[in-house]
Amino acid sequence: MKGGAPLASLGMARGGQDTPPELARAGITPRELEVLRCVVQRLSNREIAERLVVSSRTVESHVSALLAKLGVTTRRELGARGNSTKSRRGCRPDAW
Repeated sequence: MKGGAPLASLGMARGGQDTPPELARAGITPRELEVLRCVVQRLSNREIAERLVVSSRTVESHVSALLAKLGVTTRRELGARGNSTKSRRGCRPDAW
């Protein structure tokens, strides 16, 4: 993005959806937001990988980054944190 801020720093997720302010402040990327939405739906890494067309290892990396950025230690806490935000839309990219 020439001459402007990247979408993540503007709080914008893929497809133009606004990232909830508390997640934007934590530095959550658009892809991490997609993964978080899937975690909220209690999908496994494998299921998330299939939906987002990435490898399970990539999902593991995103989940680890989310845990660190949001200051939680378990997937359950991560899901609860994601559920408490306005990021409750489905986790399919085309649903946004």
